[in-house]
Amino acid sequence: MVLPSLADLEDVEDRLGRDLETAEQRRADALLRDASVVVRNYTRRDFTLVENEVARYLPRGRKVVLPKRPVIAVNSVKAVIGYGTHQTITVLSFWSWVAGNEIILGEPSLMINGPSYEWNDSNVWAEVDYDHGFAEVPADIISVVANLVVRNLTVPKAGMIDMESVGPYSARYATFTASGPLGLGEADRQVLNRYRSSINHTVELRA
Repeated sequence: MVLPSLADLEDVEDRLGRDLETAEQRRADALLRDASVVVRNYTRRDFTLVENEVARYLPRGRKVVLPKRPVIAVNSVKAVIGYGTHQTITVLSFWSWVAGNEIILGEPSLMINGPSYEWNDSNVWAEVDYDHGFAEVPADIISVVANLVVRNLTVPKAGMIDMESVGPYSARYATFTASGPLGLGEADRQVLNRYRSSINHTVELRA
């Protein structure tokens, strides 16, 4: 599935301070797609709109860490004991989620008329129905993507050289040019680090 760009041509023109020329528009459109890939790869997030997810996770103690963020709502949590054709699925009445991407599961002893189990058993999974995503692409993400495109359109020889000299004159380009035409600068990383997803250590298993 091809994901949409995280910014559009109007966002580029706003930061460029002028309308794109006809020859620039096609290039800028491709650069928007490329810059969106760079941002998604760095943050490990798609920045897709709100979606529903139903998946099974192996708890760590009594904690489940949901990998898709930001979490908008947790609709239900079930305990799944066993796997394959030998499963017992019980809706949990005792669990807590306030904000963030962590759910705290209730003690098994609080189950009423349910099977006996422990959360640290590798054969016991938590099935979580939750909503995640963004109502719209965050403004600072749009800014980073659009500015990456503007740099590529305006910086001479972007990504080719770090410094050049002509007679007594020399010029050194910004560090992002040395890491490719769509390399992230330090200011970009400072913005994106707020969204960057940590490596997910929670094991996921879908039915």
